[in-house]
Amino acid sequence: MANKYAKSTVSNQAIRNILGEISFSLFDEITDDYLLEAAKFFGYLCPYTGDNLKNEIESGKMDNIEKDHIMPISKEHVGLNVRGNVVYVRKSANN
Repeated sequence: MANKYAKSTVSNQAIRNILGEISFSLFDEITDDYLLEAAKFFGYLCPYTGDNLKNEIESGKMDNIEKDHIMPISKEHVGLNVRGNVVYVRKSANN
């Protein structure tokens, strides 16, 4: 049985890697301009905490902010590194 699960895990990882590479080559790059527009669209609010990130983003003081995937890139989810799936979040809430 362990062998069956090992093959499945390897296969899933390979698929995630391939999809990740495809997302880099087929879709527009995640730029700072895009992230700023996404932040504006969501009212500069962190999706996890509801904190207003506007002052930090606009001033460029991003020590407590980072980019995150809404649909995570993980074993359970096949989130992609594409526009619409990456936003600014409060760093402490993303850990």
